[in-house]
This record gives sequence, structure tokens and C-alpha cells, in this order.
Amino acid sequence: MRKVCYFLFGLSLMLVASIVDANTIKSIDVTMELDKMGNAKVTEVWDMNITEGTEVYKPIGDLGNGDISNFRVSMNDKAFSYESYWDTSRSFSEKAYKNGISSSNELCFGMSKRGHNIYTLTYDLSKAIFNVSDAQVLYYKFINDSMNPAPKHISLKVKSYYSFPDTLDVWGYGYKGYAYVENGKIKMSNEGSLNNEYVVLLAKFPVGTFSTDALVDGYENFDDVYNRAEEGTFDYDYNIKKDFMYYVKYIINFICNTLLTILPIGLV
Repeated sequence: MRKVCYFLFGLSLMLVASIVDANTIKSIDVTMELDKMGNAKVTEVWDMNITEGTEVYKPIGDLGNGDISNFRVSMNDKAFSYESYWDTSRSFSEKAYKNGISSSNELCFGMSKRGHNIYTLTYDLSKAIFNVSDAQVLYYKFINDSMNPAPKHISLKVKSYYSFPDTLDVWGYGYKGYAYVENGKIKMSNEGSLNNEYVVLLAKFPVGTFSTDALVDGYENFDDVYNRAEEGTFDYDYNIKKDFMYYVKYIINFICNTLLTILPIGLV
């Protein structure tokens, strides 16, 4: 009995360590505000646990003809200082309370402190809305599939200078979850953890909704954008409610609960 208990205890420690002893992003909550000109202000709140490394970075996808500016970061309400050149080779302390954009177009910031932290990122995105012949379009990748670690939960809210009608056409791609309009805002959220997945929002607005002349090469009409978004996608089975990590956590909880019962006996 003693050997069995030692084995179970060691196994549980290894399983717990494999999950706990790593950086994790519990959630990313995103708010995008669109102005009349079709530009956007984005706010992202990252709930993270930091155990290793020196910086956090977020890959940015194709911005079309748009640009990111005014990138700011704070951690637990302490503001970071922006650096026009981001050197990835610096140490933990050298990156602390600093942020910047790397040469490979990544939003970067120093971890600054181990443990549980709340990071708030804000940035402006020009020409977020672009024109095609029969519509105006928001087509943006909020979460990249190359993020490591990937967030366990995401929520997204898009609002604008006017209240979106419930009939507005919106699509979510790259993740198991939902995209819909509620109370004049576009909302998105995932079901289960993101594993090598991405989060893309596609929204179709009537011509003239925004005062922008922005165009994106390769898109003549809305079908061009829609067909591009649909490439490589598939439908998730929403009848399967539990992912792999659910069962891993279940096994760990079972082992721990079992240990609480039999460990005192096994160590006598």
C-alpha cells in the first residue's frame, strides 16, 4: 500500500507541475471602439500567471493598409514606458515596465513581475473598416494561432458611434464559440480552451456606414472577403462539451481526492 501511495503521490505532483509550472493566460478580454471614420481603439485585458521568461508578445496579423499606433501597456495599474526599438535579447529586469513593437510586428512588453498579473494593452488601429463594391467590412484577427501560451478564455466586444442592429451580419472564425449582436454591440466568446486556434471577426456593414476610403488589395466585393475567411475552416461539434484538459483535470482531482483518503494509511 505504501508503494502505491508513493507512486500516486509522485504521479499527481508531476501532473500538477506540468500544468502549474508554466506561464498561463487565464483570459483575454477585448474591447474595440470604432469611430465614424472607420478607425478603432482597442483595449485588451490579460489575466496571466507568470513563472518564467522575460517578455510577453502578441503576433499581429495582416492589417491591410492600416497601422497600429499609440501602443500602451500597464500592469496592475502601473504604466509602462514605450520604446521605439524593442530588443528581444535583453534581460528580465531590462524589459521590466517597458513595451514596444518588435521588428517582426509583434506587440511586446516585459513580464516585469512573477506571479499573477493583470496587464492592460491599448492601441489605435487605423483603417479598421475598408470598402468593397457592395459593403464595408471589418475583418480582423484578434487572437493569433501562434500565441504561446494560448489564452484559456477570450471575450470580445465591438461597439461604435451607432448601435448595431441585431440583423447585422457577423461571423467568427478559427475557434469553437460564438459571434453575435446583442444590445447594439458585436460580442464573441469561446467554448473550451484555445489550442492552436485563432479568433477572427468578420462583419458586413452597409455602404456608407463609415466615412472611409480605405481599400484592401485582392477584395473587389464582399464575396471575395467571405470566401477568403471560409478557406480552411470547419464546423465544430457543439455536442462535445468537454475538451482534453477537462479529462486531465478530472484525473488529477481524482488522484488528489484519493490521496487525501489513503495517504495517511500508506505513510504509517
